[in-house]
Amino acid sequence: MVHIFARMFRMSLGMVFAVAVGCSHPNKGVCCETAAQCEVIGLSADSVGKYNCDDGLVCVNEACVIPPDASSSVDGAVDGAGSGSGSGTSNGRCDLAKPFAAPVLVPNINTGYDELHFMMSSNELTAYILRDDPGDNDMVTSTTRGSIDDDFPIDVTDSALVNVGSGRINNPHIARSDHLWFEMSLAGLYVSQRTNTTEPFGAHTLLTIGSITNSGLRLIGTDPDALVLYFLESDGILQAAANHFSASDFAEPVPQSSFALADGAISRDGLTLYYEPDGLGDVYVSKRSSTSVMFDAGTLILPAAGDPAYVSQDGCELYISGSDVSVARRPM
Repeated sequence: MVHIFARMFRMSLGMVFAVAVGCSHPNKGVCCETAAQCEVIGLSADSVGKYNCDDGLVCVNEACVIPPDASSSVDGAVDGAGSGSGSGTSNGRCDLAKPFAAPVLVPNINTGYDELHFMMSSNELTAYILRDDPGDNDMVTSTTRGSIDDDFPIDVTDSALVNVGSGRINNPHIARSDHLWFEMSLAGLYVSQRTNTTEPFGAHTLLTIGSITNSGLRLIGTDPDALVLYFLESDGILQAAANHFSASDFAEPVPQSSFALADGAISRDGLTLYYEPDGLGDVYVSKRSSTSVMFDAGTLILPAAGDPAYVSQDGCELYISGSDVSVARRPM
């Protein structure tokens, strides 16, 4: 089975690394608009037309990128809508300039056991809950709602997770249009793949991250296409590593924070970090102007709330886990 992944550049300290975005096919990180391009990335010549970029993007070096003359306007839209950067513009669900209200419990999914982590699928209609079940065995279940404004029903066992999401794991993360599943264990960080979303994830593979030892790391997440991996080393400093040509192969990591944190959730554009610094449940926020600069120590926004687990794509909701799953929402 051949898996196709994006072309990208190595990330070096103090420099922005290029990533591919928004391609119209399951892997999303690659594109080919000529027979020659398709052959470069291991596809047959008759794949032309099947791996095109979305409107507004162009195919360069087999990756969908923003044209140089459009990058400023697109970046501005992402900063305001995707990261919850506080632009003051209502996006139809909330006003991003307003602070989060106090967290409230998410209906239907909290039990008598600890809900350790929470995340959502790419369309935010399916939620995944990591729960400490009887027998000290962590297990991920899922629940699907009809729209993003609906409550999630009671979660159930998910047959797509038969090869992942159980045992002594933590902080699972789903990416690349729900085709990649990342999780952490005492042995290190792993990834599992599937070719379409109707089948289970395959067996997991231990990540290679530059020259560092992949053990004792804490997974924070990835960008939507898993071209950038965010994690903590033992010193609590947020690190980022760029993806190579395999879902399990990442470049040498680069520090992303000037301070230590215990856990966190990062926005899709990598510009807003919600974090818990010391295991006491106080949630802070830190923002940066671009991915070429580090996060500095932020501002307390939710005292004694828990561990930030997931921030919605529109920046309107921040989900918090630990013992129960709660959500803090920005008002209109």
